[in-house]
Amino acid sequence: MWVYIYQSWTEKELKNAYIGEYDFAKYLRWTITANRNNLAVTQMSEFEICNSSWTKMARPTWTTITWNITWPSWETVDKIIDGSTSTKYCPNGSLPIIITIGLPTKIDFSIYNKYKRYTANDESGRDPKSRTLETSGDGVTWTTISTVTNANITTSRYALAWTWDITVN
Repeated sequence: MWVYIYQSWTEKELKNAYIGEYDFAKYLRWTITANRNNLAVTQMSEFEICNSSWTKMARPTWTTITWNITWPSWETVDKIIDGSTSTKYCPNGSLPIIITIGLPTKIDFSIYNKYKRYTANDESGRDPKSRTLETSGDGVTWTTISTVTNANITTSRYALAWTWDITVN
């Protein structure tokens, strides 16, 4: 199951990252491998890339969005970065859920080195608990920069679910 997302960010927000064998990260891939109750439906609210002070990058401007399954139709993948914790992405289908974000320019992970996600409005059993964040220079070869398995996250709704550092070797 693949979901491709292409978005644009301002030049001021993006610089240069050195990821694996690539000079820069042109793509981010966020893979959700398990939710709290191993349900067929997963839900998530905001996903944010942040600097070391936990200040998030400005909300990107979308250029093209496609995705595989959403239920209901208004809970689409763009809701994970729409700036609102009261909206959600709610794909109905088997795991893993893979979201690929194509960047028009380079991202500097020495500046933007953290990420966080918020819970959605209802069923806490749908919350992702295991995930991987990867980068790529070409969209083919990927370098893992964060992996979390069986995270202990809050059951509160509209709440900060997790905060994690991005580690680039």
